Amino acid sequence: LEANVRYLHEEIALHWVVANNTAAELSLTNSWFLFELIIKSMIEHLDHTNQLNSARKNRFPRKFTDDIETLITMIGSKIIGYHFSDKNLASSLNNSLAFFIHDLFSILDRGFVFMLIKNFLKVLTTKSSSIPEVNHYKLDFLRIVCSHEYFIALNLPFGTPFTYNVSAPASPTLSIKSSNSQQSAMSSGGTSQDKFAFADLTTDFRQQHFLMGLILAEVAQAFDTP
Repeated sequence: LEANVRYLHEEIALHWVVANNTAAELSLTNSWFLFELIIKSMIEHLDHTNQLNSARKNRFPRKFTDDIETLITMIGSKIIGYHFSDKNLASSLNNSLAFFIHDLFSILDRGFVFMLIKNFLKVLTTKSSSIPEVNHYKLDFLRIVCSHEYFIALNLPFGTPFTYNVSAPASPTLSIKSSNSQQSAMSSGGTSQDKFAFADLTTDFRQQHFLMGLILAEVAQAFDTP
């Protein structure tokens, strides 16, 4: 019977992603409240089930995290849609989502949260090719997300030629395909060219410093926007 129990955070996420137009509009208008309920319910659930110190990847069922992923993608599309009809609502929704992602860093697997950020920014970029102001949404989103108390720890340059501990874990971002080439560079002492790749806004730098790489990339793009 316990296996069939659905918790508040699961119910909100599920009904939000399948809501009809009227319910969806109301939920998006009050997104900050629903996000707060989800976060509080998640924490209460972890406390009630004695999982506050458990492995992050095993804390919540796959169905729930799939719903969260779908919800983030949906809201990204809605922000672009509201940009043309209600910019205040678009900005409010963008900020509410950012605070939600910010809080998820303390609850969910951080690699999964990085993936949510990556997917959200990809949706904004894909659906907003004709909206120069989209950079404002991205920068506001990243400003809130990066205000997390562990921002520095989330950007440590593990596995680069500047570090000497070969056994150090890789950054928890899903954008890193492999650390083999980085380990090879370190074992050989690393050339000046290797080090330059991690001191410039390259793909390698952005993989090792995921959040900071996103911020710098968006700032660079803002300067290039006419």
